[in-house]
Amino acid sequence: MINPTVEQLVDGSWFFTWPVSEPPYQLWLDGYLIATVDDEEYTFVSGATDYEDVPPDIEIVDSASNAPTPGNLKYPPFIRIQWRGTPAAYCYLIQHYEGSQWVTVHTRVIGSTDQGYYNFTSPALMDGVSHQYRVVPADILGNLGTPIAFTVALCRHPLHPTVEFSVSSAGNIVVSEG
Repeated sequence: MINPTVEQLVDGSWFFTWPVSEPPYQLWLDGYLIATVDDEEYTFVSGATDYEDVPPDIEIVDSASNAPTPGNLKYPPFIRIQWRGTPAAYCYLIQHYEGSQWVTVHTRVIGSTDQGYYNFTSPALMDGVSHQYRVVPADILGNLGTPIAFTVALCRHPLHPTVEFSVSSAGNIVVSEG
């Protein structure tokens, strides 16, 4: 894998550059091949708000490397929550706990063809941080129902375990508890 340099452009897109290697380069995002390019640069433009503040975690593979499979690529930097609808709900407020308050990050209005199950995909989240979301049903008058809460600890790149051991005088391996 190649480690790119990333910068955000004025239009909100993300510009990736990397050292010269062996083209073509495969660009993978969330386990999917999104592009194959011959140059050592790529501009990522997203119509969604997922990557407004955090760049996409694009993995770049040159032709000299073994092409990855979705099973050995990094995990995506977002979560998807799903819930079952409530009978009197007109919409659902998806809220994220920021600082010391709940902030509405998305409103999901129920459509005429909806089937009763709903989901929300978060924007890109920081790794190694706990995130709290909740879904609050609201009726047509704006009365709020009981929230459904989700707490997620995103850990895409866990630290390697540290194991300490010694050999006893009898030749046995003794593992220290940590």
